[in-house]
Amino acid sequence: MKRPLFAAGLAAFTALIFCMTLTKTGILILSAVIFAADMVFCFLRNKRWMRTAAALTAAWTAATLLFFAHASLRVTPSLILCGQTVSVEGRLAQKPEQRENSLCCELKQCRINGRQTTQTVTVYVRAAALDDAALYDTVCFPSVRLKDAPKRDAFYFHGLSNDAWLTGWANTGQVTARYAGRSPLYLIAKLRQSAFDRIAAALPASQAEIAAALLLGRNDALSPALKSQLRAAGASHLFAVSGMHLSLWSAVIFLILRKRAKTKKPANAAAGLFVLFYVALTGFSPSVLRAGVMLLTVYIGRIRRLQADPLNSLGLAALLLMAANPFLAGNVSFLLSFFATAAILILFPFFNVSVPGKRTFFVLLQRQGAAVVNGIALSLGVLFFTVPVSGLFFGGVSLLSPVSSVICTLPAEGVMLSGASGLLFAAAPPLSSFCFRLSGFFADLLSRAVGRMAKADFLYVDAKGTYILLWYVLTASLAFFVYYIAHKNKQAVINLLLISASAILIFGGAKRLADRHTVRLYLPDAGNATAVCLQFGGCGNYLIGAGETYEQARTLLDALAEKGAVTIDGLIVPTAQPAESGQTAYLGQTASPNQAYTVENVQKLFPDAGIYRCAADFRLGLPEGWTYTNVCKDGLRAGALEGGSRVVFSFSPANDFSAAGPAFRSGDCLVCRAGIPTGLDPADFRLIFVLTDKSGTDLGLPENARSVHDLGGADLRL
Repeated sequence: MKRPLFAAGLAAFTALIFCMTLTKTGILILSAVIFAADMVFCFLRNKRWMRTAAALTAAWTAATLLFFAHASLRVTPSLILCGQTVSVEGRLAQKPEQRENSLCCELKQCRINGRQTTQTVTVYVRAAALDDAALYDTVCFPSVRLKDAPKRDAFYFHGLSNDAWLTGWANTGQVTARYAGRSPLYLIAKLRQSAFDRIAAALPASQAEIAAALLLGRNDALSPALKSQLRAAGASHLFAVSGMHLSLWSAVIFLILRKRAKTKKPANAAAGLFVLFYVALTGFSPSVLRAGVMLLTVYIGRIRRLQADPLNSLGLAALLLMAANPFLAGNVSFLLSFFATAAILILFPFFNVSVPGKRTFFVLLQRQGAAVVNGIALSLGVLFFTVPVSGLFFGGVSLLSPVSSVICTLPAEGVMLSGASGLLFAAAPPLSSFCFRLSGFFADLLSRAVGRMAKADFLYVDAKGTYILLWYVLTASLAFFVYYIAHKNKQAVINLLLISASAILIFGGAKRLADRHTVRLYLPDAGNATAVCLQFGGCGNYLIGAGETYEQARTLLDALAEKGAVTIDGLIVPTAQPAESGQTAYLGQTASPNQAYTVENVQKLFPDAGIYRCAADFRLGLPEGWTYTNVCKDGLRAGALEGGSRVVFSFSPANDFSAAGPAFRSGDCLVCRAGIPTGLDPADFRLIFVLTDKSGTDLGLPENARSVHDLGGADLRL
C-alpha cells in the first residue's frame, strides 16, 4: 500500500460516519459482514488482499470502540440533562458578547448541579450583571433552562465535535471568582481578545466582522445575514481558517527569513513554531488543526531532510485529531477541509500547467489566463469530492462555488495582510490606522463580491441524498470503465470527473431556471407560533409571522438558509399581539427585510426597510399574481393567500371562523396553531398542517391533517 496513513485515515472516517448514522444493530451487522469478508480473503490465500483487509478491519474496530467510549462519556450524560433546569458554574472561554438580543457566555470546566463535567456549555443571559466579566473568570448561573434533546433522527454529532453540546438560557448570573493565573493558553486567549477589540474599535462593524473572522477565526462574530450570503455564494470555506491562511503566513515567514537563513532549518523551525501559535490564536478550530498538523509534518520532514508525502500527512492529521475527538468525523468544517485538501493534492498535478516562453507581456497574460482556467477546473474537482458533505449539512450546493474562490481569494488575503499589519504597528498610530483602512477597503470588496453573488440565490441547488448517491454511483462506474478502456489513463478519469461535476451544475441550474415561477411554502418545526415563509421562484421571499421566541425565529431563518434564501423581500406581522411581534427586532437585525407590513408601528426596528403600517384588515399584492388578505377583528386573526391555490392561515388557537368570509372557510391548505380552530370543517381543506410541538396522535387530528412537529417541518409546492 503506497499511502497507508491516508488509507487508514479514510477508513477511520468511513467507520465513524457509519457509527454516527447507523443503529447499534446496523453496526453489528456491518461488522459481521466485514469479518466474513476477511474470512473469505483468508480462504482464498491472497496475501495482498489479506493484508489490506486486516488493516481496514483493524481501523474499523478501533474507530468503533473509540466512538462508543466517547459516546458513553459525553452523549449519555448530556441527554439526561437536556430539557432540565440546572445550576451551571464554569470558566469563561471568551469574554461575554452580545448576540442578537442576549449576552452569550461560553463556559468550560463546568460544574452542573455541583458535578464536574467535560462539556462546554453555552449560556444566553438577558441580564446585564456580567458586563464586568473578563476572560477565564468563574461565573455561576443558579438557574439555566437547557435546550431540549435533539430529535431522534437528528444528526447532532456536529455540535459534539466542538464539545458544545449543552445550550441554555438564564435570567441572571454573577462572577464568583476572578482569574489570577498566567497560563500560556490564557495569555494567547487574552491576546486574541485584545486583537479582536482593537479590530472592532478601528473598523466599522460590517468590516470588523470580516477582518476578525479571517485573522482570528472568530466566525461567531459574523452576522447571520453574512453567513447566509457566504453559503449561497459558495464562499464559506474562505472564512474557515485552514490551509490557505496558514500557507499565506508561512510564505510571509519564509520571505522574511529567506536572506537571513543560511540553511532551511531556521526558516522551517520558525514556521513550525508560528503554526503552533496561530492554531492556538484561532481557537483550535478543526480545520486549522488539520492544516496545522499537516504543515508541521512537512516542516519536521524538511528539518530532518526527509520528504513528507502530502496525502500521508493528511491521513496522519485525521487519525491524530479523531483519536482525541472521534466526533470530528461529523464536523462540517473538518469534513470539508479534509476532502477538499485530498481533492487538491490528488488533482493538482493534472492542472499545474505552465506556459513556456520568455517573460513578455503576452506570455504573462497567457499564464494568468491559464491560472484562472486551472483554478476553475480544480474547483470543479473539489466540488465533486465535497458535494455529499454540503448536501448533508446545508441541504444544497451553490452553483457559484467553482468561481467564488477565484473571485474572493485576493481580497480575503488583502484583508489578512493589511489587518495583521495594523495590529503589528499598533505603536505607530498613523501607520496602524492606514493599514486598518486598507483592510477595511479589502473587506468591503469581499463583502460586495459575496453580496452580489448571493443575490443570485436561485443558483443554490437542493442536494438530495438519493440524487447524490445515484450521481456518485454512475460517475464511479463510468470512471472504472474509462480507466481500463483508456489503458489506465488517469487524465481521462480526471476529465470524466470534471465533465460529471459540470453536468450536475448545468442540470441543477437548468432545474432552478425552470422553477423560477414556482411558489413554495416552508413551515419549519418551530413550535406552535406562526413562523412561515413564502418563496417565489427562489429569489423573492416573504415571511409571515415572526415566531414567539428567539429560538423559533432562528429556526425559521435556518430553514431559509438551507434553501439558499438569503434576501428577505417582505415581513408580514399579522397581529399586534406580542406573541406574534415579539421577535421583529431580531428579524430586522438579521434578515434585513426590504418591506415590513404590520398592524403596529415598528419603524424603529427596521431603519432601512420600507414600513407599511396597515389597518387590522389589509390586502397585499405579491409576486407572480398572488395576493395576501389579513383579518384581525372580532376575535378572528387569520390570513388568506390566493393565487394558483388558496392557503388559509389561523394565527390564534382561540380563533372562531363561524362568521368568517368564504375565502377563509375552505381552500387547498389550512395552516393553524396548536389545533384545528372552531367554525371550520376539516373536509373543506385538502391538507391541514398544525403548527405545534405535539404529535398528531395526541391531538387526535383527522386523516388530512398533519403535525408539523411529526414531519420535522413541511415544504409545500403551491
